[in-house]
Amino acid sequence: MYTNTKRINRVLIVAILMNLCLFSFAYYFNLPLWLDTTGTIYATCILGAPVGFIVAIVLQILYDKKFSGS
Repeated sequence: MYTNTKRINRVLIVAILMNLCLFSFAYYFNLPLWLDTTGTIYATCILGAPVGFIVAIVLQILYDKKFSGS
């Protein structure tokens, strides 16, 4: 069980960082692409829909904090 938890944590961290980096890249260069979904798709393919949902919720909270002015 411990190694499974480590694997889930690693995939979550990689997926979130992937989304943040690709979002920043697209935002900086004004690209009309949704590159920030790549990490969510990656997490969903590797570990299933519940983990992809967690990644999407965490990123939505981070984007809200960044762009809401709070």
